[in-house]
Amino acid sequence: MRIRDARTGGLRDLRRPRGGLLRVCVHTSATGTPHDQGDLRALLIADVLTRTVELDGLQVVSAWTAGDASCEDHDRELAGAGARAGIHPATVRTEPSGVRYALGGPVDVHVVAAAADPPRDDDGVRVAVAPAPTWPGARAPGADADPEAADPMAVRLALLGTPYDRTAGLSPAALEAAAAELTGWRERVAHWARATSQPVHAVSAKEVVAAFHDGLDSPAALAALRRLAADPQVADGAKFETFLFADRWLGLELPRDIGKA
Repeated sequence: MRIRDARTGGLRDLRRPRGGLLRVCVHTSATGTPHDQGDLRALLIADVLTRTVELDGLQVVSAWTAGDASCEDHDRELAGAGARAGIHPATVRTEPSGVRYALGGPVDVHVVAAAADPPRDDDGVRVAVAPAPTWPGARAPGADADPEAADPMAVRLALLGTPYDRTAGLSPAALEAAAAELTGWRERVAHWARATSQPVHAVSAKEVVAAFHDGLDSPAALAALRRLAADPQVADGAKFETFLFADRWLGLELPRDIGKA
């Protein structure tokens, strides 16, 4: 796969490391930024990167560091928000000076939140993740939620809908639109699950795979699914299998409503 190196602005190939082990470090800010979910977004991009390379047969070991002056409360809230948004936890949590030791070698990919301190080591590809500002009235994904609150996966979808190197505004309207689309997709997947089984739609699956392998282009993958969902020529069974196939990268729990009323 190829990913953009923030230091050069160009796409670089992520080659298979010796031993098949890819070392990833995600860097978040020490205390967080008010009205911004950039730290959560960095964890999400690291999660999608990990899913992509693991589906290619590589093993990933990951570290999370938040600077020397990190705040335990912020880290704990961020970890909880990540879990609710379906983000797999890092293998190890460490201080900046201990990253290489914790990972057992030089870092292959640094995923860096906008407000984070820059990596101290000059090794690996540098993935710069843009901010994700929230607006008054938009529920922050790290906040405690009651049963009526928005699905944290809607936050995940809203963030995946914008290229990771561009600012992703989490306005109330954006979160409502993401929640509505996610609900609609889950309802469709539950409906399609009752159809006769069909092979994955090859064209759409190829578009999804290509999108994630060419710069982690999640918006392009989502666009491919939207086209597929609206195509009356594709059998429901093929749509079902393709949406489940794509969810291995997206992590949106699309089959969650299968078997419900």
